[in-house]
Amino acid sequence: VTTDVLVARQPIPEGAEITAAMVDRQPWPDNLVAEGFITGAETAVIGKISRGSFQSREPLILAKLADPTDAGFLAAR
Repeated sequence: VTTDVLVARQPIPEGAEITAAMVDRQPWPDNLVAEGFITGAETAVIGKISRGSFQSREPLILAKLADPTDAGFLAAR
């Protein structure tokens, strides 16, 4: 049994704003879906900023994404 997770379609550098062109869905074995993997809609990550780089086909994880609309975003930058 698999779950679709969001993965990087291409290498994504640190500090990049995530666009729809950078994201794919990929089936992932349920027993290997780690905490923080993003399994929702692509819209959940569009507009977020990468806190670290992602390699092609690497699962996107919440801990490596920042929301520029969060109050503390600029302070953390």
